[in-house]
Amino acid sequence: MSLLLGATCQLRQCPEYNVRSNSCAFPRGLTSICVAKMKRVTEIDVKLVQRINIFFCVKIGLTVEETFEGLTLVFDRNCLHRRTVKRWFKAFSNGRTHLVELYRRPKRRTGRSAANIALIRTAIHRDRSLTIEDLKRQTGLPPVTIQRILTKDLKLRRLSAKFVPAQLTPQHWQQRLEASQNLLRITRMNPGFLKRLVTMDETWVYTYDPLNKVQASQWLSSGEPRPSHPKRPRAVGKCMLITFCDWKGMVYHEYVRGRTVNSDLFVRILSRFQETPKVPEVPSHG
Repeated sequence: MSLLLGATCQLRQCPEYNVRSNSCAFPRGLTSICVAKMKRVTEIDVKLVQRINIFFCVKIGLTVEETFEGLTLVFDRNCLHRRTVKRWFKAFSNGRTHLVELYRRPKRRTGRSAANIALIRTAIHRDRSLTIEDLKRQTGLPPVTIQRILTKDLKLRRLSAKFVPAQLTPQHWQQRLEASQNLLRITRMNPGFLKRLVTMDETWVYTYDPLNKVQASQWLSSGEPRPSHPKRPRAVGKCMLITFCDWKGMVYHEYVRGRTVNSDLFVRILSRFQETPKVPEVPSHG
């Protein structure tokens, strides 16, 4: 209080002070006096002293900007932030008299409640490919809350699907294994056997791009296997690509669009393939 009383007496004695308007422009003499007095204050909280000065400036009719300017000149780097000065200035202008910061109960976080966590868990278990925007539309929760529930509470992470040529069954795996073993056995008997073969294969070519990795990603817990996704989803606009390949690469291809794929079509395709330049034969070592 000695600082406040001393500053008040010095302020009323300076010529720039206006008694009727109770205003002052913080003359240099008052600033130097306040700085000298502040150097002797060691046991008083600096923030509390600044609140006393803000209360004093409110009572003498100074503006917020003038108060902040004076505090900056006196306290320099220890000055309160402009928003804090405005908040205390407004509180004192509205009739507040106590200078100690009242205890404010921390806000209760209701976003990550048990009910919301259970809601997100149920939605994810029903469809693991849901995005945060989909969950926002279903639950009405903010995206930040949904992200924190998924990563912090449910310990989930979003992984992209691993593309595979097709979703094979165990029977398909066994058939491919047996075919590969037979080819290896024949190749050991005749090393030039594979170079004599020309294989034919067909595949669907879609008129639009399939799902990318981000679109096929899912939410998974730690330790769960990575999901797989077929490269050939269903589509309306598509055509068939028939290819012929030897040991060096593709030797012939043809697109089939708007026609029925049957034995007659394959016979005509084989006839056209035979008319193409032939691959030089590799001598047999058998």
